[in-house]
Amino acid sequence: MKGNFGGTSDNIWIKSVGQVLDPTAAVHNDLTAHAGLIQIGKNSVFNVDSVAITCAYVRNPAKASIVDTLIVTISKGNSAPSDLLFWPEDQAAVVGPYSVDTIFVANPAFDYTTNTLKKNVGSVAYTVKIPLTVAVANDTTANGWNQFVIPVTGLQNLPGGSIPTMTMNFKSGDTWVPNVDSAFNNGLGLNYMLFASSRENPPAGFRAYTKRDYNMSSVMKNDTTGWGFVGYIPSFYYNSPGYEHHWFDWKLSCASCAPVAVNDVTIFNEVNVFPNPASTELAINLTLKENAKNVSFDITNTLGQVVKSIKLGNVNANQTTGEIIKISDLSAGMYIYTLHANGQKVSNKLLVK
Repeated sequence: MKGNFGGTSDNIWIKSVGQVLDPTAAVHNDLTAHAGLIQIGKNSVFNVDSVAITCAYVRNPAKASIVDTLIVTISKGNSAPSDLLFWPEDQAAVVGPYSVDTIFVANPAFDYTTNTLKKNVGSVAYTVKIPLTVAVANDTTANGWNQFVIPVTGLQNLPGGSIPTMTMNFKSGDTWVPNVDSAFNNGLGLNYMLFASSRENPPAGFRAYTKRDYNMSSVMKNDTTGWGFVGYIPSFYYNSPGYEHHWFDWKLSCASCAPVAVNDVTIFNEVNVFPNPASTELAINLTLKENAKNVSFDITNTLGQVVKSIKLGNVNANQTTGEIIKISDLSAGMYIYTLHANGQKVSNKLLVK
C-alpha cells in the first residue's frame, strides 16, 4: 500500500524488521554503560527471559472496529540447527570505519514459502501474535510510545556462543485497494505502526565494525528479489543517512555469569569439551591463565543434581590439560557441565545420546 510521507505519497517499502543479538560482544561489557548487569561469556549458558518492542501504533479514529496484529518471533539463532545465515562480506578495499576488508554478517533466515522466519527441523523459535485495538493504541508510556513486553518460553539454557534473533511484523486487519489507499494520511488512512531506531554516532555513513561482533539490525523490503537468498538486509548496507539500530530490548539471565567487567580477567583461557553430543566418553581440554589447585569438572542434570564429578587436580598456567571421562552410565538427555578453578566457573550444555 501507499504511505503519505511528509505530504508526499509513496509506496511503503519495508515489510519486516529484524535484529541479531550477540551477547558476548565487548559492547555489552562496558562497566560505564552497564554497571550492575552481568557479562555473558562465550562459554556461558544463558536464557532469553523476555523481549520488548517500542514503537508508535497510530489508528484512524473512524476504524475503531479494526483489529490489527503485531507478530514477534524470537529464535535461538545460531544454535544447531541454525536459524541464521552467516557469510563474509568481502570489500574490494577497506571501507570507511571498518578497518578491515571483510565484515562477518549474521542474518535472520527467511522462509519464502511460509513468509515467516525460517524454523529448521529441531530448531527453537517462539512466536507471539498481539491483537492491536483502540485500547492498545491508548496504552502508552509517559513519552507517548507504545511498548510491548513479551515473556519468552522455550529459549532457556542456550549454549555458549548462541546468537539469538528477533523479527517484528505488522499485519493490518483492514482491507485496501493496492497502490491506491494509504496509511500515513493525516490520521485518516489505514492504521499503521512505526518502528523505532536510533542512529549510531557518527550520524552518517557506515556503522562502526568490530571483528566477530554480530550485533546488527536489518530490514526486509517488500520486493526482496534483488537480494537473492538474503531476506533481511543488514543495516550494514545503509549509509545514508546512516546506520540505525532498532529499539528492541532483550532480558537475558545466566546462573554462572559474573558482573560486567569482572570476567574480563577470567582464569579460563580455552575450554574444549567434546564430542557434544556424546555417548560413551567425553574429552576435556583446558588451558588456564594462572595456576589453579583442585580443579574439578561436574555434570548436572536438568533438575540441578550433580550426576558426575571429576577431580582434575592441580593445573599449571598456559599448559593444555586433558582428561577422558566415561559417561556411558548416564541416561540419554540434556545435561550441564561446569568447570571449577580458583573460585571461577564456566558452564555449557552437554547432550548425551
